[in-house]
Amino acid sequence: MMVAVASWAWTYGYDYLARAWLGGPFRVHEDALDAWLEGVAQCDSDLSGDIADTVRSLDDSVELESAVRDFQACIALPLPGLYVPPYASFWIDPSKSLWTTVTRQVLSWYNDAGLDWPNRAAFGSAVRAPDHLGIECAFAAELWAGSAISADGRDSATAADPVTHVSLAGPADVAVSTGYADRVGTTGYADRVGTTGPAASTLDVTAVEILRPVFIGGHMPAWIPLYAKEFRNRVTSTYWRGMADILDRWVHLNALELLPAAGITS
Repeated sequence: MMVAVASWAWTYGYDYLARAWLGGPFRVHEDALDAWLEGVAQCDSDLSGDIADTVRSLDDSVELESAVRDFQACIALPLPGLYVPPYASFWIDPSKSLWTTVTRQVLSWYNDAGLDWPNRAAFGSAVRAPDHLGIECAFAAELWAGSAISADGRDSATAADPVTHVSLAGPADVAVSTGYADRVGTTGYADRVGTTGPAASTLDVTAVEILRPVFIGGHMPAWIPLYAKEFRNRVTSTYWRGMADILDRWVHLNALELLPAAGITS
């Protein structure tokens, strides 16, 4: 029988994935990393160990430089032969295009949850589409942060800080026009373990319970394994190869946990 991962650990994990795919290699504070690893180890000790090794690989300056290069070439900039589109629409829609019906479906889920997605025009061409991997992981973090109490009794909402994700979707110097605007400038879940100040998720609680199995258990597994496999083949750094594996396993593990809620049996 699989031991469930506490909801706060899912929150931290998706937050870390979001920060990495939106902002680049991220060496989370050791205290925060230890807390995340503790939550994961309850379910999958091998995955916990691989997360630790991957994140700590950034302590090596040469590896950090290599990881930054991979981020620029394979995620941030559409360089021919290296770039792997981190968008759900590219991997799900037969046209291999962006801003398709897949994108609109993702956006509708955000709206259903009460997330006031900023007007794309406010950011110009630099804005990422709503189905960008980093933004989807940020939304998944929010869906878990919306859980009132985790399986072990820990209040998962104490970790939440959604504005960090939304603000990363556009240029850093642009004020984000969302329901979280009063919290612009704060940091994310992953590096605030043990501190005071993080606010609870403001997503609609009822919608969150409905959307979690649909979005995390259904939508994300439909494309992320395909993306992760291709991405791993393109990158050269230890960090991003490890991150590709962690992303794939993280989404798969979470989907398995959500199968009963989605009305699916394994």
